[in-house]
Order: sequence, then C-alpha cells, then structure tokens
Amino acid sequence: MRKESSKRPVEETRRESPPELANLTVDLLRPALHSKRYAIANVDSLGVIERFTYTEITREAARWAQLLREKGLQPGDRVVIVAGREWGWRCALLGAIHAGGVAVPCPPSLSAREIGTVADHADASLLVSLRPRPDLVELDGRRALTADDVDAIDPARALEHPPHETESRDIALILYAWHGLDLTGTMHTHASLLAQADAAEHWLGVDADERIWATADDGSGPSIWLLLAAWRRAASIVVVDLELDSEAKLELLDRLRPAAVWFSDDEYGMLGSAEVPPWVDLRSIRRALVDTEETEGANSFAAAFGAALVPVFALDELGVVAGWPAGHEGQADATTGRPTPGVQVAVVGGDGTELPPGEVGDIAVRSDAPTLFTGYAGREGRSRSAGWFRFGWRGALTAEGALRIEARSPSEVEPVGASVDLPVPEQSEEPAPEAHVAAEPEPSAIGWRARRGAERRREEERAAEEERRRHEEAEALAGADREAAEAEARERAEREAAAEARRAEEERLDEERRVAEQAKQRDDEQRQHAEEEARRGAGQEAKERAAAEADERRRAEAEAKQRAEEERRREQERRRAEKEAREREAREAKERKKAEAEERRRAAEEAEAQQELAAADAKRRAEEEKSREKERQREEKESRARAEREAKEREKAEAEERRRAAEEAKVQAKREEAEAKQRAKEEKEREQREAKERAEREKAEAEAAKVQAKIDAAEAKQRAKDEKEREKREAVERAERDKAEAEASKAQQKQAEVDAKKLAEEEKRNARLREREAKEARRRAEEEAKEAARAERKAAREKKRRPPEAPKPAADGQRRFGRRRREVVEETEPQHVPDVVARIQQYGMTATSNDSPEEPPEQADGD
Repeated sequence: MRKESSKRPVEETRRESPPELANLTVDLLRPALHSKRYAIANVDSLGVIERFTYTEITREAARWAQLLREKGLQPGDRVVIVAGREWGWRCALLGAIHAGGVAVPCPPSLSAREIGTVADHADASLLVSLRPRPDLVELDGRRALTADDVDAIDPARALEHPPHETESRDIALILYAWHGLDLTGTMHTHASLLAQADAAEHWLGVDADERIWATADDGSGPSIWLLLAAWRRAASIVVVDLELDSEAKLELLDRLRPAAVWFSDDEYGMLGSAEVPPWVDLRSIRRALVDTEETEGANSFAAAFGAALVPVFALDELGVVAGWPAGHEGQADATTGRPTPGVQVAVVGGDGTELPPGEVGDIAVRSDAPTLFTGYAGREGRSRSAGWFRFGWRGALTAEGALRIEARSPSEVEPVGASVDLPVPEQSEEPAPEAHVAAEPEPSAIGWRARRGAERRREEERAAEEERRRHEEAEALAGADREAAEAEARERAEREAAAEARRAEEERLDEERRVAEQAKQRDDEQRQHAEEEARRGAGQEAKERAAAEADERRRAEAEAKQRAEEERRREQERRRAEKEAREREAREAKERKKAEAEERRRAAEEAEAQQELAAADAKRRAEEEKSREKERQREEKESRARAEREAKEREKAEAEERRRAAEEAKVQAKREEAEAKQRAKEEKEREQREAKERAEREKAEAEAAKVQAKIDAAEAKQRAKDEKEREKREAVERAERDKAEAEASKAQQKQAEVDAKKLAEEEKRNARLREREAKEARRRAEEEAKEAARAERKAAREKKRRPPEAPKPAADGQRRFGRRRREVVEETEPQHVPDVVARIQQYGMTATSNDSPEEPPEQADGD
C-alpha cells in the first residue's frame, strides 16, 4: 500500500504537466481571483494589521506590469526587484512576469554596489525599489521605480491589458546568491515554478484561509518557494514591517493565530525560552518548519507550544526537494523528509552505483524533475539529458522511501553531473520520431528499484512515442511562430538602429549647440568684463537688494520652522493617540483572555465534579448489584420481585440522570452561545471603534493636509507675487543698464570719431610740414649750388687772369708732388657739389622731425 501511494502523486504530476503556453502570474492567482480570501496579512510599522485579498494582489500586479511596459519593458527583459519588508515587492515580481519579463529579486541587505553587480550580470534594463533609497536613485543609468510611480497607474486600464503569452519553457525568474566572491544566478522557467507551486500540499501543510508567518530573507529562495506554495493553497502570508522582541512577537502570534511558522533556529530558541503571558494562546500553530541542521531552538519552541517540528529541504536549483505533507507530522524528525512528487531521488556510492535502503551515500536527483532549474545565468546551463545530478548532500533512503540527510556540504548550490548506473530514458535535444527508442539497461546495471519499474517504463515509453509525434507537430507550428517573432525582432532591431542614428545626429547637433553656447558664453564674459564699471556703480543698490532678500529668507525660514514645529506637534499627538489606542486594545485583549481563562477553568472544575459524581454513582450501583445478587441467591422469588422493583427504580433514576445531564448540557450550550455572542459583540464593537478612530484620524489628517495645502497655496501665491515684482525690478534695471550701455557706446563712438578727425588733421599738418621742409631743402641746395657755380666761375676767371708760369724742372720731387696734389683737389672740388645737393634733397625729403631736417653725415674726403 505504501508503494502504491508513493507512486500516485508522481503519476498525477505527469498528467497535470503545465500547458505549452503558461504564465506564472495568471496560473498562480486565477483559482482565488474572484474569492474574498486574503493573500496578505500586513503588520505595518505602527502595529496596525491590514489584510489584502487575492483580487487586490491581482490588480496591484497588473499596475506594475503596465508601469514596466510604459517604461520600455520588452518580453524577455530582466527586471531587478529590490525586496524588503513591504508586501508590495511580491506584486512587482508577479507584475514583471505578467508583462513577459524576467524577475530578478534581490534581498534588501545588499549594498548599491552589489545590486549594480547583479543588474550588470543579469543584463537588467529596469530596477524596482518600492521604498526609495538615495543610493539607488540612478544606478548605472537605471532609474529606480518606486511605489510612488505605480500609484499614478490607472487600475482599470492596467487590468484591460492581457498578460503576455509566454511559453512554459521561457525564463521567468533568476535567483542570485553570493558564494564568497562568486555570483551565481539560477534560472527557472514558468513550468518549473508552477511545478514548485503544485508541490505545496506535500510540504507546506496549510489549507485555504490559514496563515503562515516566515522570517526568511525577502527576495531569497525560501521566500519565493513560500510565496508560490502559500498562494497555490489560497493561504495568507504574514508580513511584518517592524522589529519585535520576544514578548511582542508572542502577542502578535496570539493575535494572528497562524497555522504554521517558519523562523530561524535563534528565533525559535528565544520564543521557546521566553516568559509566556497567561492570555497568550498559540494552540493554532500546528507546524514549526525548519530548513537547517541546527534544531535546538526549534525543539524548545515545539515543546513549549505543542507544535510539530517539520523539516524542509530546499535548494535554489530544485526548490523544495523533500518535506512532510499534512497529517504526517508524527513521522517527521529533523533529518528525514519525503521527496516531493516528480523528484526522483537515489543514493549512489563513489563509483556511481545505486545503494540499497539504509546505506549512506551521495544523494542524486534525476534530470527530469519538473522543478529543476534550466541553467545558470551568463553561462550555458546543464542539459536535461545528463541523467542524474549530484549536489553535495549525503544521506540514505529508508525502506518506506523517505530521505534521511546526514550532511549538507557548502557545494549544495553547485550541482554537477553524476554517472549513475540507473535506468533512465535516453534523451537528445531533437530526437527523430522513428529513431527515438529508449535503450534497455544492462542486467548488471539494474538495481532493486529498476527491476521493479522496468515493465512500467516500457509501457510509458510506448505511450510517450505518440505523445512525442504530437509534440513535434506542435513544435513545427511553434517554429513558424518563432520565425515570425524573429522577423519582428529584426524589424525592431532595424527601427532601433534608425533610432540610434537619430540619437547620434541629435548628439552631434547638441555638441554644435554646446560649442555655440560656449562661444556665446565667452562673448558674454567679455561683455560682462566691459560692464564691470557700470555694475560697480550699481553696487550699492545690489547690496540693499541683497539685504532685503536676506530679510525675506529669514522670515521664510522662521515660517518654515514654525510649520515644522506644528507638524512635529501634530505627529506627536497622533503617535500618542495611536499608542493610547494600542494600549487600550492590549488591556481589553488581556481582560478578554483573562475572562476566557477563568471560564475555561470553571468549565474544567464542573466537568471534574460531574466525573466524580458519575464515579460515585457507578460505585454505588455496583454495591447495590452485589447485594441484590446475594439476596437473589438466598430467596429466588423475592429476589426476582425485588429485582423487578429495583430495575424500575434504576430505569427511573437513569432517566432522571439523563434528563438532568441533558438540562445541564443545554444550560452549558446556552452559556457558551451567550459567551460567543458576547465575544462577537465585543469584537464587533472593538472593530467599529477602531474603524471610527481610524476614520477620525484620517479625517483629521485630511483636514490638516487641506490647511497645509491652503498655507502652501498662499505661500506659492506670495512667492509668485514676489517673483513677479523681482522680475519687474530686474527688467527696469536691465532697461536702465541697456540705456547706459547704449549711451556709453554712443559716447565712445563720438570720441573715436573725434580722435580719427584729430589724427587726420595731425597727418595733414605733418604732410604740409614735410612739404615745406622739402621746399626749404631744395631752396638751400639750389642756393648752395649757385654759390658753388659762382665760386667755380670766379676761380676760372682768376685762373684766366693769372699769367702762365714757366715750367720748372722736377728736381724736387716733394714740391712737384705737392703741386700736383693741389691741382687734383682743385679739379675734383666742383664734382662734389651735385653729390651734396642730392644728399640734402634725400635727407630733407625723409625727415620726420618738426624742428629741422636732420643734417646729412659728413662724406669722407676723396683723398
């Protein structure tokens, strides 16, 4: 019987395999879409509990999908989603998948640099962070989308947009994890995530409308597996957005009444060792889930509150591998779990052969597991035809098929192919229909499990052959669709290239405009340098204006300080009112719990008294029976008569006892009904009071916001008026400055004309002076030439008058030489006159002095 029950979920999983077209968001939320069930129980930072239905979750996911599409999300684009304590990151994740994107969740503990590294590794185009972070405003060119951005999306318009038609094998989620300095991204398809959601009933153990509270890191693998499992079961996830000590956490558990919890071992230990208030009742918690080898704290919690300790074995590559379904908590311990449906597990030795039950070896998982990942981001994934995978765990299989874990090595997140001697179907990437026949295993390789399932596999292979043919036809149709999609992608790429060319042209034009603006700026700087004198004259006015602006700023700062003080006072009053409301609610809850405990105690005492009365009555009846038996033996006739009378009396007494018990049961039922009505009435009154207080608080906040809006409008109007006056003053000053500049320019032009006129007159005067000096030089040269000519004529006349002397012998060479020299001088003297006249003319014409022309230098004597 156990073997048949263990096979049934696997066969059901194969029958209910995801369709060819699948979208995780639609298939996960559709079953509970039109119900009034709650998907989230959110405890905000003030301790107020808000509940959100699956309809609201669907609407919020559609709004995120619409926002991402408007920001340019294309099918297959990666979107980094920074998770946190806000419940809305789950809607953003499902919205990205709804629009055909790939969600990449990140824990909030990562720094901006690490988030940027994840985004670069995933080649993400968009970034989502519900709570604004200053370090993520603009991360490597990606603007972070926040909750304020999605508030502007119309829900009705978002719901009208259909989900993207994704195939079941398309990537939907990438889980990133840091292992030392290495970053690993595990990719999951829509089909693997839906298979993980379908496995919820085999490990989560909660039903519809029940709550589960987990403190796993938001955005991590366990938080994703919990999201899929809880919402597949139409359960409610508890989200807490505040820090709690042990006592506050126990009180919150009492208020929420979850059916299961999933805490760390340290948290379990603190709660198990904490002092429990008498009004706290945690009997609603049936399961305490653990996913680590350390269970000391979990054991103390389970012992303190009567919960069952249930292990969960999970990997990023496989999701939840093993656990315990509901109703089997008594069989669970911290090291064993039943494999989830569809996950075929084997224990192999060092040589790759299968080990019998009870022997410890390496745990291997078959590659056709529906929850198995499709590969690692950034590098080629593992092929599904590898047969079996080992991932660093060691353990054994029990005779009932349960998995016992002995050790989990740090390499659990890095599965590697294992050579296992187990019969698995031979698979290829694209098998031919006539050639795809599974190879029969060798007799030596068949183990105890293989022999048991060989016949069943052959029947499955014959049935699968026809399914493969139909699948190939569907793939042919899908190939045609893919070719059309590729053509559309090429057209989109061409459009993007044209857009890139337009952007390049725009950048070139922007560069030219920037150069022109720089030239204009240089001209402005030169003009400003010329206007410096004018500004210096207006310095006093600027100082007065600056003083007036400083006074205005001080007045504005005083008003802002006053408004901030009023806002702080209002905030303190609001917090005080909320604190009083919480304290009042806590007191009422304590009194109610105390009354309930007292009522339970009274009921227990009454039940105990009734039990004692029944025991005494039974003892009395036994003694009477014994005495009657003795009397019957002694006198048979009298005995029968007495027995008949006693039987009548006994029947009457029993009837009276039954009547009294029925009356007491009716009274007890009426009392419990009255108490239930009273509790319901008190709960309703408390909710009405809370709603009224919340409405009054919202009304007060709305009125305060309206008053603040009026104040802001008045201030904006005053600022606009001041800005208008300032612009008017600046326009007048600019006009006056332009007028002064025009007058200065006109004066400069007139002065330039006067200077040019003076320069022309000076040039004319110098030309006339040079002409006069040239005339004077010519006149002197002519007079000197005339004088020289007269002297020459006079010398000629004197020579003619002088009688000729007789020649003397040349006895004295000295005398002859001297006479000959004088004759040479006299003959050459007239030849120097034209040269002198020419030099005088030359120097007289080029002289620039106002006094007299420069004297020519003396000429060297011809001798």
